[in-house]
Amino acid sequence: MIPRSVKDLKLLLMEGSVVRTIQPKGVQVENEFYYSRELIELKNELEKNNLSREVRIRFDTSDMREVYVYDRKNNKYIAAQQTGMKRKEIDIERPVPFIRLEIISKTYNHNKNKVDPTLRAEVRRNVEQLEQDSKKEVNSYKKNMDKERKKASDYVGIAIGSEDNDVPENEEIKILKKERSNSKKSKGKKNGNTKTETKEESTSFETKEIIVYPEVDELPTYNVNYKKG
Repeated sequence: MIPRSVKDLKLLLMEGSVVRTIQPKGVQVENEFYYSRELIELKNELEKNNLSREVRIRFDTSDMREVYVYDRKNNKYIAAQQTGMKRKEIDIERPVPFIRLEIISKTYNHNKNKVDPTLRAEVRRNVEQLEQDSKKEVNSYKKNMDKERKKASDYVGIAIGSEDNDVPENEEIKILKKERSNSKKSKGKKNGNTKTETKEESTSFETKEIIVYPEVDELPTYNVNYKKG
């Protein structure tokens, strides 16, 4: 079969070729996802017809910024672009060789699997212990709350069942009442004294008015001789 265009010829000459399954994020090559709208439409069409989502991918090993997915139904290749190279601090202004992605992928997988299994088990045990401790604390808190509620209800029962239900008068109120009664009595006394004094004054005044003074002519005469100096 003769290629119809230069692009088709390049696709046929690309040495990179793998089989992958189309995922919601696209297709993955060396821990790098490649995505395009047309690729997702192909995925939906395959799912609708109950066909396998496995597809053939071709790529140029000298430049991994773009890959090509074969659409077997329409007998064509669909282009899909990288989505995470910027996040990995890869300069996408220049061609990105396959070997670089391969090194990054191996480093990522190595660090991912670097965790000691015994350490994982210890972490799991610690998490389980924390969960148990937290459950104990919650149960202890609930018990204490139940005890406090019971004490409060007992106090209420004692208060209601007490025979001496007389509320004692406030001492301060008693003192104020006494002071007020004393002040009333003192005021009464003062008013009584004032009335008595007024009566006495009026009586004395009346007495003074009743006194009759003798006339001047009736005054006794005394024989007084004056010597001339």
